[in-house]
Amino acid sequence: MALVFYTSTPIGVATGITSLAIALFGAGTGVKTETVIRDGINGMSTVANQITLYGSRYDRYQIRFPFLEYTLQDGSKIRFISGNGVVERAHTGNGWEILD
Repeated sequence: MALVFYTSTPIGVATGITSLAIALFGAGTGVKTETVIRDGINGMSTVANQITLYGSRYDRYQIRFPFLEYTLQDGSKIRFISGNGVVERAHTGNGWEILD
């Protein structure tokens, strides 16, 4: 199986990953997994919109997202963002600022 997609947005990347995850987990867990991933996509979109409102004041952000972790048959783990994130800090040339 191969997956190739080109995008310049986090939402586009997340959508491609959603398709891959559904294919990997199969029909039995696909609907639940898809719902979790879509909640994550919506959460990332919300944070992206919030960051856009800050304009160019900051060059980096520390963001905390909730996630759901699956352990695969080979013991490796895969994590999916599962909801809204919180922008905790933002970086400027003068250092980090805690955001409320």
